[in-house]
Formats: sequence, C-alpha cells, structure tokens
Amino acid sequence: MEIGIRQAKDRLSEYLNRVAYGGERIVILSRGRPKAALISMEDLRRLEELEAKMEAAMLEKAVATETEFYSAAEVEAELAALEAEGK
Repeated sequence: MEIGIRQAKDRLSEYLNRVAYGGERIVILSRGRPKAALISMEDLRRLEELEAKMEAAMLEKAVATETEFYSAAEVEAELAALEAEGK
C-alpha cells in the first residue's frame, strides 16, 4: 500500500495498527516518490537479523582473504586525515 504524507499524518493511528496487527507494509510517498515505509516490529527484527548475518558473512570472508589488518586507532587516524584533506 502507498499513501501520501498528508494521509499518513491524518490517519497515522489507523496505519500503525494495520502494520502492527495486520502485517501490512505501507510506503509513504512525498510528491509521488517513496520516502519512507511503515513496517511491523517483526519485519524490522527479521531485517536486522538478515543485516547481521550479511555483515558476519562479509567479515568472515574478509578475515579469510585479507592478509593485512589495521587497528581501530589506525583506521580512525586514516579517516581523520582524509577528513582533514576534504575527501
């Protein structure tokens, strides 16, 4: 379901209940373009679990293939240097 921002404001409670209890997913449009979405807490938990699994897989792959690692302090220093250069 897609709704405009004004409609979302006017009927927010109704849409929250539809998402929370009906399992609907609602896309909020701004000037006809998707801007945000309302999803249930269950959907959010599944999304977060998926993200965590993907991050773990990426880390596992990096550890298995990379030969050079940097400390957090080294990374922070490099990022600060890049920021100072305006990159």
